[in-house]
Amino acid sequence: ISSIFTLFIMNAPFCFDSIKISYYSVYATLVSLVISLLVSKFLKINDVLICILSVLSYFASVFCYIYGNDEYYIYLGATISSIAGLEYGYVRSIVSKSVEKHEVSDALSLVLIVDTIIAVIATMIFPVLYSKIVSKGIS
Repeated sequence: ISSIFTLFIMNAPFCFDSIKISYYSVYATLVSLVISLLVSKFLKINDVLICILSVLSYFASVFCYIYGNDEYYIYLGATISSIAGLEYGYVRSIVSKSVEKHEVSDALSLVLIVDTIIAVIATMIFPVLYSKIVSKGIS
């Protein structure tokens, strides 16, 4: 969704107004909830494979956003990325299965600490990178 909000702020390439952004946000949220529920409940495959599919779906959706020449690609990107982000739960599942029972809480705490550090650093770095890129333009 953040990719689309950036397009909205830049007013390009599809000139999304606030109405189109709200339609997209509702669509992306509903599709993500429904498909992630279906995948997690009914698709019984390996945790590692779910993680790989999740990451691949994110990158495929980014290609839809970048190379799409029609608004329908934006919605296709939202549909494809609906399982992106599922890896977070499955990584915790993999970690809990990979360590001894008495070490599970320590391992999951470490995962939470790393996630928090990444989120804090990303929150500080991404705006700086964005301002550098926007002020100079992408060549």
